[in-house]
Amino acid sequence: MNHRNRNASHSACLALTVLSVSLPRMAYATPEFPGVIERELRLAEEPPCTICHVGTPARGTVQTPFGKYLRSRGLLARNDSSLINALKAAEGERQDSNGNGITDIDELKAGRNPNGDEPEFGCVGRIAPRSSYAPGVAALLVMALLSRRRRKSIH
Repeated sequence: MNHRNRNASHSACLALTVLSVSLPRMAYATPEFPGVIERELRLAEEPPCTICHVGTPARGTVQTPFGKYLRSRGLLARNDSSLINALKAAEGERQDSNGNGITDIDELKAGRNPNGDEPEFGCVGRIAPRSSYAPGVAALLVMALLSRRRRKSIH
């Protein structure tokens, strides 16, 4: 294998590695959960993802008091039944994540964040579906950088 083919092979291998490392870090939050909460609690609109997630919704970002409470009551990613059961637990246990005397479910029904850090629901953002292009874009960027570096080293 000549030097040029070896570099191309190395670049392709590196791009595949970046792609495989990026896949587990994609936003695996459950995009339908806000709609499930809206339907289950008969809300006027979907709550924002930030009632459970800190920052961009992704694995490991369920860090709000309300989100942690739901997880403690069996909430599982991509499992609507577990969300419904956790919401029922919050209602039955009269959970008050921010300690203001109003239950989380009542806060949600009033259009407020049960964590207390946002007064009302605003525009509801959407999280990327599982078929996000982010890993592919990352792999293309790495390949472009490697190609550029290789061209510089050849000249």
